[in-house]
Amino acid sequence: GRLAEARQMLEPLGPAGQETLADLLVEAQDWPGAAAALGAHLRAALLAGDAALAEAAQRAVLRQAAILTLAGDEAALAALRAQYGPRLTEPRLAAAFQALTGDPMRGLSDLPRLQQELQLFRSLPSRLEALRAGVPVAR
Repeated sequence: GRLAEARQMLEPLGPAGQETLADLLVEAQDWPGAAAALGAHLRAALLAGDAALAEAAQRAVLRQAAILTLAGDEAALAALRAQYGPRLTEPRLAAAFQALTGDPMRGLSDLPRLQQELQLFRSLPSRLEALRAGVPVAR
């Protein structure tokens, strides 16, 4: 269908088409596909190293964390945390990233962290909430 046609047009563009493909896959709620496409874009767009990322790049990495969370890919979340976590310097974005990529809740000792994360997610923009809920997000 429409998604297959878009994929055929965007994949030959390489990393430049992957971000748009990721957007389309998010709309289709194909979380693993969207994570793969956005991951390819991030690997090509973001320079390796330890330098802090620009705010737009930090938002893209946070978006990848949200998509990987929806995909349930804990291994990829751990890899994302190791690769980009130290490079997120904007406090709200870094806190949201940590909440998304942190180890899963395992017991009562995690309750303080859960409370902190709930407060954080209440303050996130409605776009991220719409993404979590699977509602198409207007641009």
